[in-house]
Amino acid sequence: MAGVFWRKTEQSHFVRLALNSDLDEETAYTICQLINAVGWKIRKKWDWNWLEKGRGNFRSLISHSLAVPAWRVLAETDWFSLQTTDDETRRITTVAPLEGMTSLRSLILQNNEVSDLQPLAKMSKLKHLSICRNKVSDLSPLVHLQSLEELTLAHNPIESFDVLEQLPKLRSLALSNDQVSSLARCKCLPSIQVMEITGEALVDNLTNFPEMPSLKVLKIYGLKETAGIERFASLSTLELIYGELSRLDGLEKLKGLTHLEAWSSHPLSLRPLSTVYALRRVEILAPEVADVPALSRLPVLHEFSAGDKNDSEKITCNQAELEALCKSLTPWADEFKAPDRKTSPRLHVEIVSQETFDIYDSKESFGIKPGECEDGMFKSERQWLESELRSTLEGNFKEDLDGDFFLPGMTGFRRSDRLVLYSLRAYESVREIITAVQGVLCEARNEWIIYFQALLSEGADFEKLPDDAQDFTVWIYPDKIMATKENAAAFLEAMD
Repeated sequence: MAGVFWRKTEQSHFVRLALNSDLDEETAYTICQLINAVGWKIRKKWDWNWLEKGRGNFRSLISHSLAVPAWRVLAETDWFSLQTTDDETRRITTVAPLEGMTSLRSLILQNNEVSDLQPLAKMSKLKHLSICRNKVSDLSPLVHLQSLEELTLAHNPIESFDVLEQLPKLRSLALSNDQVSSLARCKCLPSIQVMEITGEALVDNLTNFPEMPSLKVLKIYGLKETAGIERFASLSTLELIYGELSRLDGLEKLKGLTHLEAWSSHPLSLRPLSTVYALRRVEILAPEVADVPALSRLPVLHEFSAGDKNDSEKITCNQAELEALCKSLTPWADEFKAPDRKTSPRLHVEIVSQETFDIYDSKESFGIKPGECEDGMFKSERQWLESELRSTLEGNFKEDLDGDFFLPGMTGFRRSDRLVLYSLRAYESVREIITAVQGVLCEARNEWIIYFQALLSEGADFEKLPDDAQDFTVWIYPDKIMATKENAAAFLEAMD
């Protein structure tokens, strides 16, 4: 079997392309980017300046001894980024060398000069694709990517968006507002749940947008007026950023709206919101905000703020009306805290393989229910959990936590968060800390887990550490601890 795999590697499109005597410099550059990205996996002492040595002649860097082992790694890769993050780095113009990377589930090509997507056509497992800020005009190769769930297309001269109607699993779409007129030619995007439209141009209204019966989250920059918003009755989260709105008409029809953020250069009245009874959070940034008492009828409103987008401390509504409304707000705990504990904290350690441990760190959406999306309610739930964790830890330590812990948060749509331990004092209190964290998790209405790291070697007390103190990483569940064998040993040592 090893021999078969070797022959397949030798005959792969990538290797044949890399070793082609007629290889052009643009393709050679992309190949070198790919090799450089996995170089540390194929050479024990990878030269991190390797790519710099090819300036002017990237073909000279490519060899059989690099291309073959690099492809073995690349062929199995499920996440890859060729994003350019600064103005100095040379941009890629072709993705031809990626053609055989059919294991990919996520691909980021942001901020390059790619125009042809045909090499991606066989990536049938691809779920997440970003081609933001490239030169793509033709999206037709994407018709073969039937597993696509998230697609970022902003700032490309795309001529037609018709292919989007043929992607049955597409849930999230990001565009730039200069593409809105072309998008309007689509009739219906039935599976879209999240749409983000950014950029400096202005969007007149929403009347010509495609039908999107599943749309839950809409974030749009530069909207002039809300005409047509009532067409999206399933909306739960609406963010209207840097708009020129003078009215919020139509929002009264959005009976499922829970989160509203509206920025406008004109005064706004909140009267249309008086019957949107599902609203939980409202943030208005405008020169003047009128009719604040209209929100006093909303039974589950938890947060309200009104200010000036150019002056974060300037309140732009009647102070007395604001204070009266704030007294009537209900707590977020009503939403996210269970009335009764589902379980009790337990320090039982479950030892698992590294593969099992990594699932919720990088690949799977822990705790997400069918039909959910990363909307305002999910983000508010995460903020509530982080607030509960911080409050609990402060209660344990009775003083500033900055030198003991860090709560950096985790990205991605999953019910998992992160807590980092730095100090010797915190290390010596691991048992109490984890029990306290489990107490918070036990009271959460939805199931959450915490990625807990002891990074004593990076803390201020590293010179004072006992000889047996080691860094470790574990998952904290409400009633157990999950760890690999190696980390379990270091964790149990800290528990003693």
